[in-house]
Amino acid sequence: MLKVRNSFVFEWTFAREIFKGINFFIIRLIMKIIFTNHAKHRIKRREFLREEVVHIIKYPDKIIKKHGLYYYQKRLEKGKVEVVCEKTEMKIFLNLNQRLRKREKNLKIITIYWV
Repeated sequence: MLKVRNSFVFEWTFAREIFKGINFFIIRLIMKIIFTNHAKHRIKRREFLREEVVHIIKYPDKIIKKHGLYYYQKRLEKGKVEVVCEKTEMKIFLNLNQRLRKREKNLKIITIYWV
């Protein structure tokens, strides 16, 4: 009986990790990435490309959620980079009845820096 329970716990944990991965994959495909002026300035100052920042967000080594912000960390050849983002959701209404027509999810990049 104990083996079955351990197997079930393992399978549940494995299934949860797969679902979490699929969930992140779907979110990454649907979200629009917005660069703030501050983030654009930091990217230019630290000599990054926008494609590199998007790659860090899509394939991070570690994600930390703190105070409503997401910290995407990635180890590169030069060192460790952290991209700070905020997930926002905008609701678009098309008529006077306030019927929700479309939801747009955005990922707003606030800043990027070396850790």
